[in-house]
Amino acid sequence: MFRKQFTDVPDTRVLAHAIFDTVREPLLVLDQHLRVVAASRSFYLTFGVSADKTEGVLLYELGNGEWDIPKLRLLLSLTMGWGNRTASLSNRNQDLAPAS
Repeated sequence: MFRKQFTDVPDTRVLAHAIFDTVREPLLVLDQHLRVVAASRSFYLTFGVSADKTEGVLLYELGNGEWDIPKLRLLLSLTMGWGNRTASLSNRNQDLAPAS
């Protein structure tokens, strides 16, 4: 029944994005090439960037290369082999914090 309710929504992409934007933590959705497909509102606010400077950009090119972190590259390369291709990497880890 729950699934049926959402398949009847005319634009499920709009609904998914609205839900995505309610999450408090900054989130990115990446494609298989690690380009940004979408970012949450909290991502834009936290990092002071806009959609036009973020979406379609390779993760490692965000913020003039601030996200080009060797440990992040390693962790993402490891997660790409996972079946569900979902990863949760916290920027609370000092090794993953973008260079300032």
